[in-house]
Amino acid sequence: MNKRVILKKGRDFSVIHRHPWIYSGAIYRVVGGPGPGDLVWVLDFKNEPLGWGWYSPASQIRVRMVSFDPNEKYHEEAIFNRIRQAYNARLEQKFAIESNAYRIINSEGDDIPGLIVDRYLDYLVCQFLSVGAHIRQEFIISCLKELMHPLGIYERSDVEVRYKEGLEPCRGELYKKVPNRVKIREKDVFFLVDLKNGHKTGFYLDQRENRYFLRKISKGKKVLNCFSYTGGFGIHALKKGALEVCNIDRSIHALDILKENLELNSIPRDNTQIIRENVFKVLDLYYREKNFFDIIILDPPKFVKNTSQLKNGLRGYKKINTRAINILRPGGYLMTFSCSGLVDKSTFKKIIINSAIDSCRDIKVIKELSMGVDHPYPLGFSSAMYLKGLVLQVV
Repeated sequence: MNKRVILKKGRDFSVIHRHPWIYSGAIYRVVGGPGPGDLVWVLDFKNEPLGWGWYSPASQIRVRMVSFDPNEKYHEEAIFNRIRQAYNARLEQKFAIESNAYRIINSEGDDIPGLIVDRYLDYLVCQFLSVGAHIRQEFIISCLKELMHPLGIYERSDVEVRYKEGLEPCRGELYKKVPNRVKIREKDVFFLVDLKNGHKTGFYLDQRENRYFLRKISKGKKVLNCFSYTGGFGIHALKKGALEVCNIDRSIHALDILKENLELNSIPRDNTQIIRENVFKVLDLYYREKNFFDIIILDPPKFVKNTSQLKNGLRGYKKINTRAINILRPGGYLMTFSCSGLVDKSTFKKIIINSAIDSCRDIKVIKELSMGVDHPYPLGFSSAMYLKGLVLQVV
């Protein structure tokens, strides 16, 4: 392989420790004129090989590592094997997943950087987020068809992060016809999923196991489901005997599907509230009215998308958690999350500590939460654990 990236002296530490991203500032020299998505050898300052990856001249993440084994020969079969290994791993995990919707390929977690593949029944929804995955799309689709025999494949690469790779956002059918909606199952609960227009690839698959945890504590409880989307947490709670669930979201499209999901699960509307409003405003109103809850779920959208939003984002997390803690009954539970990759677990915990202090409430951590088993991430790449969650109890 003539195309090579040579790192600066002392900048090989992260690669040796299996961090899959090499930033432009760590590169000493580029040899062979690699183009977007080309395969390159990665060498240290002494020209010792460290592995190989996909080159991205438009991005600050200049190389995404595909292999840390310099002895591994690259060929298309290597990508096929990674897809097969990921698929086989999910089949082995089905006992824990207990659903017909799950993630099959999780980007760096399955050693195919920038590729997301989610399965909804017999349909696949893909995201090609790196230029390396993008230029290999045709081959990747052929692998998915051969291994999984889907009824259809749809692309949801309609995300801004593609601009950083020099790519335009796009979406559309890649193989056969894909319906707008499908009906999926999680345990004994059913959800309608909008594959073509829903958030992410249609549903928050990464929260599945956290929804399962909520089921265990919901019986007889009054629950507030903030940022409810199509009702994932709330419907699981109602299915397991919650006394009342209040769902809040700004999206009329999501709330319309939530109503359909209630009917789909034969859940009466008399113990369910659906509010289309800003969550911050509703929490402030409930605080003034002294409207208390036994369980509150805070699963907000990403408050911090880049470093310029960090200060305001952290302020938003603190405000919303403070208000939620204020309206929990003694013994009540708060399930709170952050999906901002730039907010690490330690920072998130500090926010919650400050929220508890401002609320003048004593709280304890019952459980730490994250993504499900179908969302693996490399041990040396902790920032890929983007979803951080805590189950807290007011003492």
